[in-house]
Formats: sequence, C-alpha cells, structure tokens
Amino acid sequence: MCGLMHDFARLVSRTECGALDGLQHNDILPTVHHLSIATNFVYRRDGQTENIPRSEKFEFFLQNIVTPVRKLRTLVLIGKYDSFFFNTFQDVFEKSHNLRLLQMSATSIDFKSFLCSLVNPTRLRYLKLEDDNAEQQPLPHVLSKFFHLQVLDVAFFMSLHTVHLDDCGEGEILSSLEMLRFLKILKLRNMRTATKVSFPSLEELVLYKMSDLRRCSCTSVDDMKSSLRVLEIQSCPALEVFDLFQKVHSYKSEYKSWLPNLRKLIMRNCPHLQVQTPLPPSAIFCKLSINEVSPIMTMEGSSMEKLEFSGYKLLCDTLHDKILAFHNLKDIKYLEILNC
Repeated sequence: MCGLMHDFARLVSRTECGALDGLQHNDILPTVHHLSIATNFVYRRDGQTENIPRSEKFEFFLQNIVTPVRKLRTLVLIGKYDSFFFNTFQDVFEKSHNLRLLQMSATSIDFKSFLCSLVNPTRLRYLKLEDDNAEQQPLPHVLSKFFHLQVLDVAFFMSLHTVHLDDCGEGEILSSLEMLRFLKILKLRNMRTATKVSFPSLEELVLYKMSDLRRCSCTSVDDMKSSLRVLEIQSCPALEVFDLFQKVHSYKSEYKSWLPNLRKLIMRNCPHLQVQTPLPPSAIFCKLSINEVSPIMTMEGSSMEKLEFSGYKLLCDTLHDKILAFHNLKDIKYLEILNC
C-alpha cells in the first residue's frame, strides 16, 4: 500500500517536481518547478589519480532528458562531477532565471560564471554550497550582488577572511561566525534582530546600528587583544557586555596596554556598554573617539600626541588610573580638559 501511495504521489507531483538519480529518472516536463540531480552513481573519484573520469553518456543524457525548464524555482545538485558535466549543466539551465533556491554539493571553478549567467540576483533567496575542497577557495565576489538572499549556507568555506553583512534581518546568520577560524575582518550593519554575536580573534571589528544587540563575545579574548587593529561600535543602544572590556585583575596587566596594537577606536551612542578597563587602550592610536558611553567621559584624539576630554560637570577626581590609562599617554603633547 505504501508503495502505491508513493507512486501515486509521484504521479500527481510530476508536473512540478522532477528527479534525476544517475541514469534513472522520471519525465522532466517544462512545467517543473523543483528539480534534483544526483551524480553519486555516475561520477566517482579515481583512487589513484584523484581525478573524476568524464561521463559523456551522462552529459548526453542530461541534454536530451531535461527539456527547457523556464519555470524552475528549486535546483538541487548532489554529488561530485567534472568540468565537462558542469559546462553541460550550465548550458541546459542557462534560461532558468527564476530560481529561488539553489543547492550544490560541489562547486566548479566556473561557478562564478554560472551564477552570473543562470541566477537572477534579485530572485534567489536560498543558496547552499558544499565542497570538501572549498577551504582553499574564496567565495565568488558575485555573491555581493544577491541583495535579497535570505539564507547563505557555506559550511565548508571555512577560509573566509572578511565578512560584511548589511541590513540582514535574521540574526540566526551570526551563529556560525565563530567557526570561521581564518576570519580577520567582520563588519555588521543594521542587523536589527541580532541580540548576541560571537566571533574568533579579529583584526578589525565594526558594529553599526545594531539596535537589539546586547552581548558580544570572542572565542579567544587573549588572541584578540593582541591582534585587534580597528574597533568601531556605533549606535548600539542595547549593548551591555563585550568580554573584551571586562576588568583584568592581574596587577601586572593593569599597567600594560590591554589592546597594544589598536590604532583606531570609535565608540559612540552605546549608553549601557560596560567598559571596565582604562582608556586609551594602546599608546599607538591614530584615531580615538568616545561619546555617549556611560560612565566614560567623552574622548577625542586624532593622534597619540593630542587628546581631549570633556563631560557634563566632569570632576577632576574621576581622572584616575581606573578611567585613564596614563601609561599610554607618555607621548601626549597637547591635553585639553573641558567642563570640569
């Protein structure tokens, strides 16, 4: 009975769904919206040469079985393949400009041109890429044109160096950042639903207009303290905790630069951020701007030779080593204190 129901379901859905599993298939009609292609039984890597032998039979099969599928919305390609198959694959689906979902378990060196020719950047919503060898490859730059992409799943692309996300509504996309062990630059803007973010040691971190962000954490705080060069946190009104700013209890560390290589520090409009370490955090800063970060006074510095403090009724007894890192002000030649 179950077999009959399965066959009946396939018969009913055949106008919208299609599947190619090796050389086995159901009829692929022009009305198909969802198509899956499995190549595991056709393309297998040679154990000695590590190459994937060509299958002209499957290329011919693909060209003659798959009719024009202009209404295709979902395309799933599972398994390994060679460059000849990929060229055929690209020719067959070159008119599929209405894809919403694309999943590929192996990517070709021609993947960039494939995305440019086949995929309409304004239509694609879901993109999943899997490749055991992708760790040595950068993500195609063309992905920056996919403005309406909602889900980007690139679990095997662990060599990402830079991530820049702007106006992405879903905070779940941030959950995998800490797994990107080669990540150096992270820029997040207008991620309105994100409440927390965790990342590896970085050289540059920019957080801008993260209205619901409450907590930031690093998987290796000690490494990030020595690697960080640029830190910008602006318009994050709900941000309270960033482990980079937690108090250090060691006596020796209190008189060392806690971010020794930081050259640019900008923190503005973060009234609830708890900064428990003295500022400035290094003696080599070239840009320092702190405003509306309670209870820290306003600080402005264009170089390590010039520094300005100001605050509403700023009291002189607040200028102590718990607030100011005097050991990082050795080269100061111009100091201005306003609103005492």
